[in-house]
Amino acid sequence: MKADTAVFSIYAQENKLGLFLLTRDELRYYDSPESYQAISSAIKELQITLTNPYYDFYRKPSQRLSKAVLKPVQKYLQGITTLLYCPDGLFSAIPLGVLQLENHYLTEQTAIVRVASLRSITQIPRKQKLTKRGISCVDPAIAHARLPFQGDTGKLLEQLFHEDLKALTAEQCTPAKLEMAINNSKDASFLHIGAHGVYYLQDPMRSGIYLSAGDHSDSGALWDANAIGAIDMSHIELVTLASCKTGLIDSSFSRDIFGIQRTLLFSGAQAVIAPLWSVDDQATSTLIQQFYQAYELNRQPEQSLKNVQQQLINSEQYSHPFFWAGFVLTRAMI
Repeated sequence: MKADTAVFSIYAQENKLGLFLLTRDELRYYDSPESYQAISSAIKELQITLTNPYYDFYRKPSQRLSKAVLKPVQKYLQGITTLLYCPDGLFSAIPLGVLQLENHYLTEQTAIVRVASLRSITQIPRKQKLTKRGISCVDPAIAHARLPFQGDTGKLLEQLFHEDLKALTAEQCTPAKLEMAINNSKDASFLHIGAHGVYYLQDPMRSGIYLSAGDHSDSGALWDANAIGAIDMSHIELVTLASCKTGLIDSSFSRDIFGIQRTLLFSGAQAVIAPLWSVDDQATSTLIQQFYQAYELNRQPEQSLKNVQQQLINSEQYSHPFFWAGFVLTRAMI
């Protein structure tokens, strides 16, 4: 393992919160100063307050969680530029990057990569093969639910990748045409989807993304986890989802990740970037456009995401974590 890389894992039980930190030098285990039961309310409070961009109510629960989770390992995070993170329990519903050290968000210090489980970490972290080929499916033709800023993102992707991009938009952005584009793309590719998403906690396999219905209809068609899981995506290096709540997982399954992300990874996609909550169309378009501008310059996805989140933190309009913190990157295999 490289000196600038570490693996961080949280083990959550009702009366115990264990922290594991693996660096090149050694494996360290710590008991958090607070139990999981004691800080569960802070996790839920943070999850709610992060979705309100008009107030800073997130600061108090964030500070409490930072003290319970990051403070014990703080000195060993110095010099760590890539942090592989495996969440457990309710921690899966909040972004680790919004927690703070010395009044700075963790994402300002290190690129954070979620892993589907600790079983996914099988070798020394390697750089992802970057591809200049891609597929985009943006702003589906759904009555009263258009996403014009996602359409702008699609136009930028066309400018960046030209004939190497299979662009689907509006009426073309149907499940059938998207699946055809994925199946016909045998070379390594990225996939970007800018559309409405839905997550059903009680039945995760019904969760999905609303695309165009086709046949000149302005109704939507749900491209759900069942359909996604039936597609071979082993040639897809990166999936970016500008779709509400598609990054959510079922926290009741300990030590693993289930949800739309899990389905994409199961289908063979190597990495997924998706939001944990309902996102703002314009801010999301800004984030995704800046991300792909960095990605097109051969920057690794985790570093590209870290850089664009830093830019939004320093901006006047989108500095609140609501606009940037919800997007998390998950890798299938490290």
